[in-house]
Amino acid sequence: MTTQLALSLSLTGHSVGILDIDLTGPSIPRLLGLENAKITQAPGGWLPCEVHSSQTLPPIPTPPPSQDHNGASYSALSTSEAKINGHGPAPPEGGVQTEDGNKIGPLHAISLALLLPSRSSAIVWRGPKKTAMVRQFLSDVLWPPTDYLLIDTPPGTSDEHISLAETLQSRSLPGQLAGAVIVTTPQAVAISDVKKEVNFCRKVGVEVLGVVENMSG
Repeated sequence: MTTQLALSLSLTGHSVGILDIDLTGPSIPRLLGLENAKITQAPGGWLPCEVHSSQTLPPIPTPPPSQDHNGASYSALSTSEAKINGHGPAPPEGGVQTEDGNKIGPLHAISLALLLPSRSSAIVWRGPKKTAMVRQFLSDVLWPPTDYLLIDTPPGTSDEHISLAETLQSRSLPGQLAGAVIVTTPQAVAISDVKKEVNFCRKVGVEVLGVVENMSG
């Protein structure tokens, strides 16, 4: 869900970052095709890995005029013309009309998986080390100018969530922390866990933006 939301925001032109703090089961690098990438150390912190840069999608071609069975010519309308005018001129003779290209924003990501020697490496850490890692990710990553930072967390209400909530509330500016999107599945056990997560957010003062039921048929 974090990956889908990040790509959707990027496709609307926003600069997006993904911070994966699922320390024991990081999956973001695999979903984004970054399994062979490595984090670069720079003066002052870590550089996140680039998924894609800012770019403009190529224009969408509009088919040339076609003829019906009576020999009359007609043409497909561009989306912008259909929205504004309800009709539009035919493409120039011998040419093809195009839609303006859409600009997509850059996408960067960072995860503990990018620091491990292999995908099968296990993380066996106690609470204090997890807390230190979460705080380091939040303070020592040199993000480029970013409109949205999406933080992917593990299920439940563990040390990662407590450290994340405390650090964000103490360091973020007013209005900077938008809230949490909680993801569940249709099973009764999962829904029970989600209720605990909602109560956790209320206790620590994080607004719940919504609940998404994933894998529902």
